[in-house]
Amino acid sequence: MSQTLQHVSSRELEDLARFFWVFSDPTRLRIIILLLSTEQDSCCVNKIAKTLDMNQPAVSQHLRILKNAHLVKVERERQFYRYSINDEHVKDILTVGMNHIFENKGDTK
Repeated sequence: MSQTLQHVSSRELEDLARFFWVFSDPTRLRIIILLLSTEQDSCCVNKIAKTLDMNQPAVSQHLRILKNAHLVKVERERQFYRYSINDEHVKDILTVGMNHIFENKGDTK
């Protein structure tokens, strides 16, 4: 990865666009926030689906996207797969985004 934004390659821009695309879906954001706020370190698909009032296949599809983007990790526990946030960068990204939104809420431009 380039060290400065001025020297970002086309390939890196494409990767970055795909990365931010993952955050563009409100359902994926709800899943991330749930995983960040859970008292345990991880949740199974059924618990996520029940908590968010969604069907399990839809949750699984979103979790697959989040996993492919390295935002969540999955561990097998007996017959269940448990999902958790991959690292602190995920929380930092959401925090920066929310700070930006709250900071600009009063703008009338």
